[in-house]
Amino acid sequence: MRGRKPKTAARQIAEGDPSKRGKHRLEARLGSEPKAVRGLPACPKHLKGMARKAWRFWAAELEGMNLDCRPDAPMLEGACASYGTYADLQVLIEKQGNLVAKRERNPKTGQLEVIDIRAHPNFALKEPLIPRSASRCFDLTSSLLNTSCKAAILTT
Repeated sequence: MRGRKPKTAARQIAEGDPSKRGKHRLEARLGSEPKAVRGLPACPKHLKGMARKAWRFWAAELEGMNLDCRPDAPMLEGACASYGTYADLQVLIEKQGNLVAKRERNPKTGQLEVIDIRAHPNFALKEPLIPRSASRCFDLTSSLLNTSCKAAILTT
């Protein structure tokens, strides 16, 4: 396709018909454009804990913005599953600490000795949990997964 990507009829109507095509033609074109079915399905049964809370929170937010469309449900499901895994890993890191010690038994004394200290391995797992496509589609960023949104999800 050459040139600019064409604007949707709704956008042209919102801009006041800058190309002077005529309001009735734009409304006819708007009526012929495909429309997604509104409303998200119920929360999938396999989502548990924080993932279920995230589903409820994000579904309510999308509904409030009139962006709750059925074709977006699989993407929302993936984002919620990733968020649930992220939250579980965060709890595990908080419980076990940021650093993990590697211990081996000393053959002479029979005692366990620390031979190496490293960052918790779950730090490497947390970052890629939100798929890039989900972050683009729902504008999810790492700040969304931090305190303000986490608090809002916990209260729902």
